[in-house]
Amino acid sequence: MSPQRPARRVLRLVTLTAALVAALATAPPVHATLTDRVVSVVGDDVVITISELALEEALRAMAESPVPPFRDSERDTLTLLEDARILRALAGDVRIFQPDERQIADRMDALRAGAGDAGEWRRFLEDNGLTETDVAQIVRGWLVAEIVVRRNVGLNVLDAFPEDGPARDIAYGEAYDTWMRERRAQFPVRRIEQQVIR
Repeated sequence: MSPQRPARRVLRLVTLTAALVAALATAPPVHATLTDRVVSVVGDDVVITISELALEEALRAMAESPVPPFRDSERDTLTLLEDARILRALAGDVRIFQPDERQIADRMDALRAGAGDAGEWRRFLEDNGLTETDVAQIVRGWLVAEIVVRRNVGLNVLDAFPEDGPARDIAYGEAYDTWMRERRAQFPVRRIEQQVIR
């Protein structure tokens, strides 16, 4: 083998390395972007992220639930969101737990009104990367959870407390907590600290 062959190879390698370094030097920098953070896992696979939690808080501030435990300002939003996921899993596709289109439309109207005016509502949707259809799906989930609670907890409370007021709301909340303890045991909830989805 001639001594010039290894020299040519080294020269090619140096040339290729220089070209690669030059290409990398002119390439735009790569940035990692934080997309979301997992805050809770319900059951084996239902994940709740920080953005879902923030969206839930914003939407709930616009339209109050008629079901006392879901409108109680003392309750933690993350716990309510976890409970709603459990309730939706329990309801599945059973027809008696599914809201009709009128119920969804009424809650959507309440959300639009709670946003202020049409411009504020559009800005809210745009700022959150949502469409009306996206919000209607969230509302459908709320309504399923509310229907499950009304049928399993609310009817007994309404019988015992026919008059609307604080006493009924307190009784409803206590009955809800007792009933949900058993449901939460079926779907263990794990709160997650600092886990990132990219």
